[in-house]
Formats: sequence, structure tokens, C-alpha cells
Amino acid sequence: LRSASAEADAGVELARALSDLQDERRLHAEYAADPGADRGTALDEAAESTDRSLDTVRSLRESLGDQSDPVTGELTDGFFEALSEIGELRRTDLSTPGDVDAVLDTYGTAVREGVRLYSSITRTLDDGPAAAEAAATTDLMWAQESFGHADALVSAVLAGQELTRSEQNRIAALTTDARHRVATVHPGSEASDGSTPGDLLAGAPWQEALEAADTLAAHDPEVTVDP
Repeated sequence: LRSASAEADAGVELARALSDLQDERRLHAEYAADPGADRGTALDEAAESTDRSLDTVRSLRESLGDQSDPVTGELTDGFFEALSEIGELRRTDLSTPGDVDAVLDTYGTAVREGVRLYSSITRTLDDGPAAAEAAATTDLMWAQESFGHADALVSAVLAGQELTRSEQNRIAALTTDARHRVATVHPGSEASDGSTPGDLLAGAPWQEALEAADTLAAHDPEVTVDP
């Protein structure tokens, strides 16, 4: 029981850290698209908040699933290696901002590794309803990552005031994936007092966010021809 409780706590802290990484990614993408003192300060503050969450996850590393299992161990190592790449990106970008794609790719790798690790942790749950809820949570985490990636890209586009056809296609693909994942996720327990995926789909914030992404995805940018 103590082991199961420790793994559940580690999973919650991991999910919180992944959400912080997604928030930081958006700010970092904005900074890469249009560097400035205000955006640099916002990025620094977000990185500090993320690091506090990640410090908790690091302290629980041995509780991140069955570390004697080679697959779980490999997933754990992959996640922490991806975090090291983010640390390196922070150090270089704050002095010499890089490009938006490098920011999105570096954070995206870490988040995807983290979701895979979370899935591995929860896959060992013996309780049927708990396992079903954990699987639904994993599906929602993938949906959140698709939309979070799109949100970061949209933020970078707005900051840089430039939209390419490739970026439009990526925004459309990511929001389509997020929609599909939320619409097909397990509905959750009827006895649960919390919100359900259906509540999310019907909610105004979700609808407004998707509408904004759809507007950019459907925008017809000015055509320019290189001389």
C-alpha cells in the first residue's frame, strides 16, 4: 500500500511538472519569436516555477513506477535526459535567443517522455476503476500536449507577427488531434464529483481557444514572391 501510494503521489507531481513545462514552453516560444526584457523576465519566472515542480519530481525519482523494470527505467532516464536539454536551451537562449522550432521541439520531447513515463506508472495499478481513470487521464494529457503545442506555436506567431503556411498546417493538425483525443477519451466514473471530458468540450474556455486556433489555421496570409 505504501508503494502504491508513493507511486500515485509521484504521478501527480509528474503531471503538475509537465503542465508547468507546457506553460514555460509557450513563454519561451514567444521570447524566441520576439525577444525583449519583459518576455525574458516572464520566462525566468516561469522557469523558476517549473524548477520547483521538477525538484519535487526528482526527489521522488525512485517512486516513478517500478524502477527495477527495464522499460520504466529507460523511460525515466529518457525524461531526465530531455530535461537536461531544456536546461541547456535556457542557458543559451537567454543570452542569444534561438529559433522557435528548436524551442518547441526541445520542450515537446520532454513532455512526451513525461507522458509516456506517467502512463507506465499508472499501468501497474491493480484497482480496476483507478486504472480506468488513470488511462483516461493519460489520454487527456496527450490531448493537452497537442493543444499546448498548438498554443505555444500560436503565441509565437502572434509575438513575431508572421504566419507561414507550414505553421498554419501544424496548428490545424495539432488542434484536430486534441479535439479527437478529448472527444474519444473514457468518460470517467459517473460517481465522480469532478469535471468530465464532456464538460471540457462544452466549456467556454475550450471553445474560445479552439476558435482562436481555427481562425489562424484558416487565415489566408499575404503571398510573397522572392525576387
